Amino acid sequence: MSSKKPSLEILIEAHHKNEALRTTTEALKPRIEGEINSALATGDVLSEQIAVSLQTKRAQLEMIPAKLGQITARAEDLLASIQAEFNSRFLTFESELQALQAKTKKKVLDVLSPLMLDQVFVQQLVDQMVWTRTKMAIELGGLETAVRFQLSQQNIVLAARELLRVEKELTLIQTRS
Repeated sequence: MSSKKPSLEILIEAHHKNEALRTTTEALKPRIEGEINSALATGDVLSEQIAVSLQTKRAQLEMIPAKLGQITARAEDLLASIQAEFNSRFLTFESELQALQAKTKKKVLDVLSPLMLDQVFVQQLVDQMVWTRTKMAIELGGLETAVRFQLSQQNIVLAARELLRVEKELTLIQTRS
């Protein structure tokens, strides 16, 4: 059996399902309490069928905190896995981004270098003024900023979703250049 780690996409989907389960489980408590109170209010609790139903409802009610504990533990595991996978993919993304920036800067330098005598000046000009105003620099900066914003909000799940989106955009930009 393969010990392949789940991809970021799968981990995010599992987190989404886990959060949906948490919401559903949390909504059970007031619903079951309402059903118990409703049955008690009718005065029909002497009926054997209703008494058994009430016992079942009370047992379900007692199981909710344990189920929420399981869901919370699963959420913590998923978040740790998402964080680990995100870190790995974000480092790869940043490397690809930097490589594309270097490649594009070199193209600009190759165009400007023959026109100028002072190569140090050309390098500084490209780094400080020309590169930052290029469409490519703006697009690439926007990709990284989108992910870093979610990181600054300390929301790893949204940062991971954003990373998945910008990875696709980076691929498109790379094919264009």
